[in-house]
Amino acid sequence: MVMYAFNHSIISKGKGQNAVAKSAYNSASKVKDYKEDNIKDYSNKSCDYSIILTQDHVPEEYKDREFLWNKVHETEKRKDSQLAREIILSLPNEFDREDNIELATDFANTLKDEGMIVDLNIHKLESNNPHSHLLCTLRGIDENGEFEPKRKGNDFIRDWNTKEKNIEWRKRWADIQNKHLEKHGFQERVSHLSYKEQGVELEPTKTEGWLDRKYQKQTGNLSNTAKHNREIKRRNKEKIEGIYTTRKEINPYDYISKEQAKDLSTISKQLNVYISPKNLMEKSNYIDDLSSKSLLISDEDKRDEQLEKIEKDSELVDSAKEIFKAQANHFFKDNYDEQKFNLSIDDKIYLTHYMIDNNVILDPNDFSNIINKKVEEEQLNSLQTILDGRDVTHETIEKEKAFFMNKLEVVLEKNNISIDEVENYDETDYKDNDFNKVLYYSSKLDKLAMADNILEQYYDNKISNLFGNNVENINAFKEITSAEEKKDIVDFIDFYGEERTLDVINNDEYSFRFNENERKEIIHNSNLVTEKMNSKFPTDRDNYIVNTVRKNMSEKYNIDVTNSNDIKFVYKEALMNEDDNINQVINDNESKAEKYNYQYKQTNFGDIHRGINSIVYSMNEIFKDRMTKYQNKQYKSKNHSKEKMQPRKNRRARGQGLT
Repeated sequence: MVMYAFNHSIISKGKGQNAVAKSAYNSASKVKDYKEDNIKDYSNKSCDYSIILTQDHVPEEYKDREFLWNKVHETEKRKDSQLAREIILSLPNEFDREDNIELATDFANTLKDEGMIVDLNIHKLESNNPHSHLLCTLRGIDENGEFEPKRKGNDFIRDWNTKEKNIEWRKRWADIQNKHLEKHGFQERVSHLSYKEQGVELEPTKTEGWLDRKYQKQTGNLSNTAKHNREIKRRNKEKIEGIYTTRKEINPYDYISKEQAKDLSTISKQLNVYISPKNLMEKSNYIDDLSSKSLLISDEDKRDEQLEKIEKDSELVDSAKEIFKAQANHFFKDNYDEQKFNLSIDDKIYLTHYMIDNNVILDPNDFSNIINKKVEEEQLNSLQTILDGRDVTHETIEKEKAFFMNKLEVVLEKNNISIDEVENYDETDYKDNDFNKVLYYSSKLDKLAMADNILEQYYDNKISNLFGNNVENINAFKEITSAEEKKDIVDFIDFYGEERTLDVINNDEYSFRFNENERKEIIHNSNLVTEKMNSKFPTDRDNYIVNTVRKNMSEKYNIDVTNSNDIKFVYKEALMNEDDNINQVINDNESKAEKYNYQYKQTNFGDIHRGINSIVYSMNEIFKDRMTKYQNKQYKSKNHSKEKMQPRKNRRARGQGLT
């Protein structure tokens, strides 16, 4: 169940508290306390995401946790001084890691915009209790880079300690959370009001302290307090069902037999993959691709051995799908017995696992949003398989077509066969293993021809989310845009997110995602990872560096330094800011790639120089000018123009005696 939680407290010397220690604990790190001359070490704890948010005018050193909180202690000299404000937010366990990071950061940024420095740390993102700690300064930073006073005369400079402000923050957190719930297709909504204020009388539970948790951990049994709370929660649950009607405690084993569960476990071990609909889809695509590649194995015994293994794996995948099919039919019969849906069995399987994993019974009106996500995953995985993990773009597809066409022509020329005559020859007409090579290259070219259409559909699906359910706008958009324009928009969405993309389209509000120092750090680490990944003889240390840097950049900036789109936009932002001095870095990287004869996979240097401004301009021109004209019948798409011009061309051709 999506629940609202907003806990607000003040860290103060009067309570014997220490802001340096608190920040170290929240961030699971080591932070030196200058006054006590010791290290506050909580690096044995766990923190999944950490960032310090400051205003643009604040000096860079305030982003250093050690500097920041020691500076606070230096400023707050009284024995009973208030040091910091801590806000703890419960995050929806229905959201994935990235969605919860975005949600917590959205709220933290509103506090930053009010003048606070916010030390944001998020814990347990992969558990059923994700939550964030926001440690906030009680003073703003003045134009000289120093903490401003708390008072001017008898009046507080900031209104942050008022009851009204606390209520405002609580409501703001509810509003932001509801906005994100709606964005991700959930029907539930939260409220900052107490149940009593909502007209629901509930019994209070008792606080479960660390002793209760310790007792449970050591004995495996619930403490008396936990038992009391479980009964209270059961009774309260009945009272709040009128508010939260879409949640349900779902036991997956209600829809699958013990024998089927055991079979899935065996299949999982044999395929060496966790069994889920998404993983089965990826495994199925991998098996299909491996089957095609086996044609290139010249040794007949090895090829037969490979094909035998492929056939066995394929049978295991089919067996798992049959179990999922039975489970999905059982689930829908149990929960939607009287309703008829126009759903494929694959859609039912995906929806069933989505609802079981998220412990929610969806309103059928929400099915389409989840199925759209499934379609996107299938399209992207299919493209990645066809392109062997290369960047998914029309340009890559064209390069692959040219590569395999060249391979095919070489083999055919060797056997004195033209492309037009391929179908007239069988295995006996080819030398060596050339017949199988022709089969493989032809199959690859067929898949690449399909890839163009799949990619176009993938772009359409991603962009259609911007329109909601407005079919008229979706169709108009498809008519007036080229594949390249769609690619630009999808790339922009992938880097900046749907919400910021909509801000650009609706309000012309574009802003950098990273500042100068952040970009320099990201680009430096991107280049480091690229060099290590492209090393001729990578060592264990190289692999360790790659994995560590990727993890650090993901946690610190929510960015993948091996993702071509992420790095491309970081370079684009750098080019827009003259202070970054990025051109020399790009030139050096291009020279290095040429010298060592490898391609910098993360960066498409040709695309980098096309600035964000031109993409933003194009988006505004499409959505505000071109779509409006098209819907008012003042604009004709290229397709319409071709249709209009064709009769004129035919008449001209007849007049010249060409037809």
